[in-house]
Amino acid sequence: MTTGVAATERGRMAGAATPAAVAGAGAAYAVHSLGYGLGSITAPDAGFVPFLAGCLLAGSGAVVAVGAYRRARPVPVAPADEPAAVAAPRLRPVPTLAAVVGLLAIVLWQTNVVGLLPATAVLVGAAAYLMRIRIPGAVCTGVAFYFAAFLVFEYWLGIPLPHGYLP
Repeated sequence: MTTGVAATERGRMAGAATPAAVAGAGAAYAVHSLGYGLGSITAPDAGFVPFLAGCLLAGSGAVVAVGAYRRARPVPVAPADEPAAVAAPRLRPVPTLAAVVGLLAIVLWQTNVVGLLPATAVLVGAAAYLMRIRIPGAVCTGVAFYFAAFLVFEYWLGIPLPHGYLP
């Protein structure tokens, strides 16, 4: 096995690309939620919680991206005749990144149609599937997120979340 500067830099970028994309999508989500109005802490409007969620997503994605870039070790390059020792992921890094960014774009688009909770529940379920959870477990994760978020925000805290125009 050999290592090289190009392999090291490629490994650093690959490890930081997905969290950086999530950070960018979180920032876009926070900006998009400003259209719903923030209100105040004592009387929040429908965009208050999505704005906080987008800011938290952007901040945590940026922290993970910087950490992944700084911790990256040299990536060993196996000769062509050696088999890969690691199990193949569900998708390669670039399609996974494209899937996450596409799912976040769909959530932004569908929030106006079906509402924040159903759109985000689909995102959570799809992300669970991309993380190698089987389909029944991914569906249960999305449904559990929906009910937990509904109970916490709509029922217990009384914070209105964006509802779509579909019933």
